[in-house]
Parts: sequence; structure tokens; C-alpha cells
Amino acid sequence: MTARNISGFNEVSVDASGVTLTGGMSFNLSSTASLSLVNGASLNSTFVSNGGGAGALTITLDGGSTLTLGGNGNPLNNAVVDLLDFDSLLQFSAETIDSFLFFASPSGEQGEHFGKITFQGDDLIFGSDPFAFEAGDNALATEFNGGSGVQIQAIPEPAITLLGGLGLLALVRRRRV
Repeated sequence: MTARNISGFNEVSVDASGVTLTGGMSFNLSSTASLSLVNGASLNSTFVSNGGGAGALTITLDGGSTLTLGGNGNPLNNAVVDLLDFDSLLQFSAETIDSFLFFASPSGEQGEHFGKITFQGDDLIFGSDPFAFEAGDNALATEFNGGSGVQIQAIPEPAITLLGGLGLLALVRRRRV
């Protein structure tokens, strides 16, 4: 679906389809709202916003879905995005990795999106190198759009992956005995 503007709803769910807002338009929902992208759905918008205060708009991504925001500055506005699986992506096509992760201002503040993006309700954790998978990390940042954009993806914790691998080895060993 291609649209110029979507506004005034309390709850929107996009299931296994895509929505593209053209002409720099945005996704504007009512004061307390939720937006769910599921089963490989995608939404491309300049900004997402609503009339409520901080955290009044909740966006969930599940089942390999993608939210792409093309506005610079603060395209999430007061929204909170929760990644529910390891296959979903949150993309900022007009923000560099430095403006997203590190210091948004000379005073050394964290990037403006920290605290607005979670994985299954928990804060994102990037180690000392956001491009590398490190123990304790639950997210990975990668550049896209020729380096002028950043995408965020949740990743399984190494300990969970290790335990899964050990369990698989135990099954293989048991079958051989």
C-alpha cells in the first residue's frame, strides 16, 4: 500500500504486507496508540508520532518485519520500538552510526534513541564495538544506505547460543551411544 498520510487511529496492525508513505509524509497516530508490524510486514515513513507524551506510541516488530524511518533529527519522536525477534529490523536511513549510537552533542550525551528501542522489553545493549558481537550484547548496529543509514537488529546472547549448541552436541552423542 502506498499512502500520503495515515492518522487518527488508536491501533494499527500491518500483517505480511508493506506500507510506504510518500512525499515526506509521516505516520501520525492518536494520543495513546500501538502499531504492530508482524509476519514480514514493512513500514517506510519519514517520521512516526502521536499526540501523547513520551512512550505513548508503542511499536512492535515481530516475524521478520522492518520499520524504516527516513527523517533525520528525531524520526521516532516520542515512540518506543520493541523488537520481539531476531529477524526484525529497525532502520534509520538518514542517520549515521555515530549520531545513533554515540554522542548526539558535544556535551557527550548518548544518542537520542537510547531508551526508545528495546528487545523484548529490555534495553538494547551494545558492547564497546557496536559492529561486533560481544558477550552480553543483545543488539547489533550495521550501516546501510551507503553508510548514511544505520539498522538495528536484536541478536541472541552468546551464552544462550552456546547452551543450545551444547544441547545439540549432547543429542548427537546420545544417538551414537
